[in-house]
Amino acid sequence: MNNDCRQIYEAAVEYASPYNRTLAAVKKASYDGDVFVVAVGKAAVNMANAAYDALGSQIVKGAVITKYGHLERPAPSGFLAFEAGHPYTDEAGIEATERVWEMTENLRPTDTVIFLLSGGASALFEKPKVDFDEYSRLVREKMLSGADISELNALRRGLSLVKAGGFLKHCAPAKVDTYALSDVVGNDPRWIGSGPTVPDEGDEAPNAGKYEIVGDNHVLCLGAADSAEDLGYRPVIVKENLTGEAKNMGVKLAKYALAHKELHGRVLIFGGETTVTVKGDGLGGRNQELVLAAARVLAGSTGVTVFSAGSDGTDGPTDAAGAMCDGQTAAKLEKAGFSIDAVLRDNNSYAALKAVGALVFTGATGTNVNDLILVAIE
Repeated sequence: MNNDCRQIYEAAVEYASPYNRTLAAVKKASYDGDVFVVAVGKAAVNMANAAYDALGSQIVKGAVITKYGHLERPAPSGFLAFEAGHPYTDEAGIEATERVWEMTENLRPTDTVIFLLSGGASALFEKPKVDFDEYSRLVREKMLSGADISELNALRRGLSLVKAGGFLKHCAPAKVDTYALSDVVGNDPRWIGSGPTVPDEGDEAPNAGKYEIVGDNHVLCLGAADSAEDLGYRPVIVKENLTGEAKNMGVKLAKYALAHKELHGRVLIFGGETTVTVKGDGLGGRNQELVLAAARVLAGSTGVTVFSAGSDGTDGPTDAAGAMCDGQTAAKLEKAGFSIDAVLRDNNSYAALKAVGALVFTGATGTNVNDLILVAIE
């Protein structure tokens, strides 16, 4: 079942391909005049290549800003291409944003900016209103407090010249069409990338074009269900807006699975994004904490696997996408010298799960549509 969960995850990520979905969306549109393409986020390269393949020579200038390690597939020919810090904004992100800002200055009413937005853009695309050190301190404190993405990005909107519609205003009088790959539960455009093309309510934006969500967690869950069915399971999409403290959710899901083991052959599918209130100084991520907490509940049981991973291939500030556990994981951790309670207190799930081979490594997937959590019952 562990291998099956990994296969279901990989198929779901492929199903949610940002390239295919962006290509189909841009091909449906018609553009006159000069077109400028700006792609920001973890899926920026795939989305930019889709726009390039759809429009070709209509694009006069283009730029990509993505996370370090996400330019393994090159950006389109002639595009500016930058890698920068995530989840925390760094100087490279500030400089890359400034270059894009310059590229889109003095546009004409006949021009169009195609803005391709995906998860991670809040950190990667930034022009702070305040001193960079102060900006970094405020965002880091909010992030470590366990705030969800909406709360975090509300703060970022208030601190930025490029967010909260700032980039839309900057591009005027050119029209701006936005194609977004949502990593936000509920798909509120204000919180996707902190809304560079979404002004605060009541602000006029005469150059605002279409805003189309080309992919989200719902698509990821559908892909997981199709794959699970192909493997002979009976998939059930239970919830696509899972939130809350990661370790608490891990306990709930594991307890539910043990109480309903009569659901033979089911794969329960959850999507969303939990949070971690960081109190220790260890290394980990929300998916790893969820799995570690589930492992404690599943200890000694048989027939249940819990799998949780980020669709982007990274979980928190680690190189793992997430982790998986079953009834043997807790014993393996104990044998390796780890107390689950102590590890959770120190937020050090990465070291513990790595020691017992429970981490999931995928590398950068080129997409970002929240997390996929699977509970497989034998």
